Amino acid sequence: MAQLTIYVPSLFLDVFEHTHANVDPQRWPVVALLCARARVAWLENNSGERVLLSLCGVNAQDLAEVSVAALTRLIDFDDVAPGGMFRADPVHLRADPNQILLFNDPSIMPSAAEADALLETLNLGLPGLNFGRGRHPGRWYFRPVTGAITTTSPQIANGRSVTELMPRGEAAGEFAQLMNDSQMLLHDTSVNQERESRGAPVINSIWPWGGGRSDRPAVVYPDLLVGDDVLLAGIARKWSTDWIDAIEPDELLTRLVREKGNGLVLFGSPNGCLEDHDPVAGIEDFERQWGSVLLNALRRFRLRELRIVTDRHCYRITPWDLLKIWRKPSPVSKTNCG
Repeated sequence: MAQLTIYVPSLFLDVFEHTHANVDPQRWPVVALLCARARVAWLENNSGERVLLSLCGVNAQDLAEVSVAALTRLIDFDDVAPGGMFRADPVHLRADPNQILLFNDPSIMPSAAEADALLETLNLGLPGLNFGRGRHPGRWYFRPVTGAITTTSPQIANGRSVTELMPRGEAAGEFAQLMNDSQMLLHDTSVNQERESRGAPVINSIWPWGGGRSDRPAVVYPDLLVGDDVLLAGIARKWSTDWIDAIEPDELLTRLVREKGNGLVLFGSPNGCLEDHDPVAGIEDFERQWGSVLLNALRRFRLRELRIVTDRHCYRITPWDLLKIWRKPSPVSKTNCG
């Protein structure tokens, strides 16, 4: 029988924001039912990139050393990244009385023209680092001359103080100086003056991250990867796995059942889509697009197991789990659910 994993990092975002952490069975009947019947496992506190890599079969001991920059560059530039490639994504830093907060959400992403102008400024002021962008104007790259370094994903850093999240290791000083220099160069650019005049957050720094080795071994378990996400596409290309950017749920289930396959769907584009639009997929979209199809597939024993993975939990549901009517829905919270 077929198996399907759907990775929806933002599944419960709307629940937290609008319904006081209750998965309303009247509003979201399928999600409420699946969560109530599922066996739930806590995920380690990893970045979204590492969760995705692990779902694709990368061994736990290799996760920290896989180069996210090299994988996304495969899609952005259609080539193998040279050694030492890093991402240098644009961010907005905001000083509060006791801390400096970092923001990397879609609201601060530059247009293509803005990105090109800001990167030209960086290359003029910091020659030799070869700043450039990918197909998406918010994916920036550079190649430092550096020693060992450990960095933090902007998914983890977003909205948090940078104090404990700065690069660590023998090249930490070099990276900190690079960030300071970029802030000086970006501070008074015409792009940021224009953004400020229209009330948009200025892009006043870069966030270096995503380095590592591009040759780490991996075993990709899914037979088919689905999603308009640059990291997912890079994983598929690196390890020669079938990938498509989108497919109708019924068509996917038919294919998996026919081939007795193992599919992975990334719902939304948490790592950035291939071009320049980053949809945030929440519970409403999931219920509408996938709910009835998944429930019917389980009830008809077309799936051996369904896994729904959020940013914090993995929900595992088999056809037999649906018969456990004594399990009741319970409120979700940011400490015990996605």
